[in-house]
Amino acid sequence: MCNTCFVLTLTYASPQEGELRLSGGESQAEGQVEVLHNGKWGTVCVNGWGMKEAQVVCLQLNFPGAKSFETGMTNETTSGPIWLDDVNCDGNENKLVSCSFKGWGMHDCTHKEDVGVVCETGSKYLDHSISLSNDLGQLFDTATNCYLNILLQSPTRNRQEDDVPEMVETIICAHKAILSLFPHFNVFPETTNITVEVRKPCQPYFSSLIRYLVD
Repeated sequence: MCNTCFVLTLTYASPQEGELRLSGGESQAEGQVEVLHNGKWGTVCVNGWGMKEAQVVCLQLNFPGAKSFETGMTNETTSGPIWLDDVNCDGNENKLVSCSFKGWGMHDCTHKEDVGVVCETGSKYLDHSISLSNDLGQLFDTATNCYLNILLQSPTRNRQEDDVPEMVETIICAHKAILSLFPHFNVFPETTNITVEVRKPCQPYFSSLIRYLVD
């Protein structure tokens, strides 16, 4: 079975309050930390920052953990609010905004002090010893009475006129009660559709990714 089959590209109706993203890095696993508040993305000041705070950021973004943190990932054109300063985490929080901080927009920093992180990367493997309970397993297998659709997209070797790869698409019926147990999907009550990009040879295994939770 393919151990590195799945590239999850999840799309939601709109970003949620307190969501994070990394920008300006050389890969998706590194960059300046930005947090969403009142519909605007803003940065985080390095004051009080340490590896516990970096760890919370990386785990919230579904990386295995944090490697390091640094300043100077910003550029001269960085603007917008600095949302967080003097962040203090225990390291066990699910979200960065669950840690203590001065208050939204309260800081004594400039954008030169914006903090960035470098997260660990690694493959996830299916552990078939961990699976859904009997009731949820039966619900999953029926593929009926679903309130959420997963659109699987697999790129082909063919290209469209604009040089974008053609996609083979399949829709899977899913249940929020089940996907809420799977942290990589970050399913919210208002989520109705999720798009997942998956390599074509791995598409037959996608149901097992949900049926048997990732360790």
